[in-house]
Amino acid sequence: MLIDIGNNCIECLRDTSFGSGELLFVNRIPSDNDKYSGYLCPECQLIECQICDQKVLDEWETVNGIIFCTINDTCIEESNKEKDLITLDEVKYIIEKSISFSNFEFINDDQDLKDFILRMEVKL
Repeated sequence: MLIDIGNNCIECLRDTSFGSGELLFVNRIPSDNDKYSGYLCPECQLIECQICDQKVLDEWETVNGIIFCTINDTCIEESNKEKDLITLDEVKYIIEKSISFSNFEFINDDQDLKDFILRMEVKL
């Protein structure tokens, strides 16, 4: 059962009501968790960038499960590198679908994959 805590933040329990003195009324959002029903203040909504550790409110995206901020050029460059990466399983899937051959259990690592590609004369 949720406890209604009114204008308080469900995480930090600070007052988010208009005129509370902390300016938490602006950008608060209605929210609840396993315990409370109330609001989530702007500070508790911040997301931490997994590349630079900066906390941001709306300026973030995820790529391959990595949260990164979109206000730091270094983080944007790192996220673009992540977008270009594909996994060994994805490569196996692409090869399987391309050449109608589905027995790729022998491809266990990058070296096996390179050897297979060389044998198949596939150019990347």
